[in-house]
Amino acid sequence: MFYLTQDWQEEWLGNLEFWSEDGQTADKSICPFFNRVVVFNTNSKSYHGQPTPVSPHATCPRHVFSAFFYTTDRDENTDPVPHYTRYAGSSNKRLAHFDYSRWEQSIVDDYLKTLKAE
Repeated sequence: MFYLTQDWQEEWLGNLEFWSEDGQTADKSICPFFNRVVVFNTNSKSYHGQPTPVSPHATCPRHVFSAFFYTTDRDENTDPVPHYTRYAGSSNKRLAHFDYSRWEQSIVDDYLKTLKAE
């Protein structure tokens, strides 16, 4: 994730949070300061997201560029089905996990076939 909002103020909230596997504890909170890059592994146990909304007192929107890198390597925490974001609730928080639609799945399937053919 690459944060693009110049002069972001910490009191505006909108932090990226990483949560425990049970979704009950925020283990890390990262403020979206300008030019900050956060790289992390996403798998079936990497609960993360922006559960606290940006403050209504923020004077500009929070801009972020997100990109994903797919690999054919897998471990015990890798979901066997490629997918996009799905959200899981923890208390009143909304945490990212992964999900996919049928349309998105067909794109992923085609991409994986291309990788296997190479």
